[in-house]
Amino acid sequence: TILISQDGNHIRIPNATVFKAIITNFTRNPERRFQFDVGIDAEQDLVAAQTLALETLNTIEGVLPDPKPMILVEELGDFSVVIRIYFWVNQEKYNALIVRSEVIRQIKAAFDQANIIMPEPIYQIKAMNEAGKVLAQQYSSDPKNKVSPSKKTAEIQKHAVMDNRSDDTIKKKVAEEHAQDDTENLLDKKAALE
Repeated sequence: TILISQDGNHIRIPNATVFKAIITNFTRNPERRFQFDVGIDAEQDLVAAQTLALETLNTIEGVLPDPKPMILVEELGDFSVVIRIYFWVNQEKYNALIVRSEVIRQIKAAFDQANIIMPEPIYQIKAMNEAGKVLAQQYSSDPKNKVSPSKKTAEIQKHAVMDNRSDDTIKKKVAEEHAQDDTENLLDKKAALE
């Protein structure tokens, strides 16, 4: 059995493996659920953060209203409370990866605007000698170590965000493969069913 991955790579699988294995088909159903985690400060109002995330999801093109998005408190982390954000995308109409990226970007922006703190892990490092302390002070005060944003960042983000339509590259590659190959396509809707 030959498959083409989402990256366009051919995957050859022995038929014995296919018959015995559990295989996940991410393209059979046009609706696909995505999720990601956001850590927020333990002092924040969790209900307010969940409500804001849900309101933000409901404004993003490509996020389906049904099945409804969900925002759940997932766990108490070492540095934050983790909320998990679930949403559905019709991957035949929209580029699912770009919609997911836009969801993450807009929820972060909404949290920043509402002053919902997403803390970074804090580690305490103790230097054992004076030389280590001096080195650490020089590193943090050296302007060469500071990262400045690229001037092209906004332009790149604008381009990536604007085109959230479905990406047909893999469909085209599969169609080309079928045109060059005369073997039976078992995934074809006209193929014999068991």
